[in-house]
Amino acid sequence: MTSVQMRRPTLRRVARSAGELAVADYPGAEPAIVIMHGFPDRRTINEPLARQLVGRRVLLFDFLGYGGSDKPADHVYDAASFVDDLDAVVSELTDGPVVIVGHDASGPTAINWVQRNPGRTEHLVLLNCYYHQTPSLRFPEVIALCAAQEGRPLTAAIAANEGLMLLGLLWQGAEFARGESTQRALSQADSASGRGKSHWFAAFPVWALCKFVGLSPRRIRLGVRLVRKMVKWRFVPTAGQVGWIKQFADRPSTKQAFLGWTGDLHQNLADNTARIDSLRSVDCPVTVVFGRRDPYITPVTGKEIAGLFPTSSLHLLDGGHWVQLEAPGRVADLVKSRYTDRGRAALDV
Repeated sequence: MTSVQMRRPTLRRVARSAGELAVADYPGAEPAIVIMHGFPDRRTINEPLARQLVGRRVLLFDFLGYGGSDKPADHVYDAASFVDDLDAVVSELTDGPVVIVGHDASGPTAINWVQRNPGRTEHLVLLNCYYHQTPSLRFPEVIALCAAQEGRPLTAAIAANEGLMLLGLLWQGAEFARGESTQRALSQADSASGRGKSHWFAAFPVWALCKFVGLSPRRIRLGVRLVRKMVKWRFVPTAGQVGWIKQFADRPSTKQAFLGWTGDLHQNLADNTARIDSLRSVDCPVTVVFGRRDPYITPVTGKEIAGLFPTSSLHLLDGGHWVQLEAPGRVADLVKSRYTDRGRAALDV
């Protein structure tokens, strides 16, 4: 068994006034690398990356309302709350400078925390994320629907129906897959090699789906509906995607945190846009890593984000939105490389 396969974290709990955060602490050398998840995900989405960071201390955590963290019903789930979650983890579990890694919706969390804590930041890494209002920014349809204030009654009604909510998330996963497949087909190298034509049902996550369904008649009926849609849409979620879909069906559920985070999206974008000039004062190395096949948050957005910082590098890798899952070794190298590469701008396309 390799050292990558043997990495096992210590599970910890970090207290906030509203509840406790679930943290996986992988032992290793400082500075600690703190990796965050995005909108519908949870900390386990980043486990493949954590295992690649051999020899480094890595902290993965679930934001309040997600995964193994508490899900308080009376909590305000907004952008400021998630910055406070990050601050609680860093303050409780580390003493010196840290490396902050944000993906998707935790990109703004990472940037705003780093801006407020320049003396505590060794390196900022941003993976397929957004920050400010820009013409290139396009959100996935489910996110856009939940973020629209005029549609809140509709999204609340959908969220109240477990079957509709889970089907919506599954449909969005299928749209990601279709979009990435289209981007792959447009690549001359991929077209020439004939890649992207594997049997779509070969990787069906039987065990993960069985764990989700269990012995509940309600869940069994729901599982049958989901499988039918998978066949219709020719989309099979990974075991990890089944896991983050499951947290929306659990009780207590992630739905309230998801609706709060997405509901604050446009205000967060406006606030971030108003402060972009201040990002010129961020003097730590900033590494922007994007999967070039993301159909929503595209490399154009990555280039715009990299341009906000005086010292940044942009790296476009062969992957989609979850680049840390598709190329964990390459992403790990980029996370570690800036320790000895401080101050050099780069473009790796």
